[in-house]
Amino acid sequence: MPRTRRKKFASNINIPSRPRRVSHLPLDADTRWSIARRLLNDDSIETRDRVAGLMVLLYGQTPARACRLTTAHVIQDDKGVALQLHEIPLRLPPPLDTWSSDSSTSPKITSTL
Repeated sequence: MPRTRRKKFASNINIPSRPRRVSHLPLDADTRWSIARRLLNDDSIETRDRVAGLMVLLYGQTPARACRLTTAHVIQDDKGVALQLHEIPLRLPPPLDTWSSDSSTSPKITSTL
């Protein structure tokens, strides 16, 4: 742009700066628990969305990470159901355990929760 300004080809052009990203403040505990209760009890929300939302709210997963979880992350053994998020599998309490292990809650791509 400096060359075009020197040659007066672009003397009246202003290029706006990129808008700054708005950082969102964390939810307060009451709001977070209210949303978690709704996700646990509201049958009008698809189960896979409920699981993803609870992963974000209760287990600190980013929405992108929660959406990338697949059935390969689900571990079923004699102790119950766990989710392999890191080195140590995370044991899931009811009803997350059955929702996560039930293949009918999977989206159209069958390998995804």
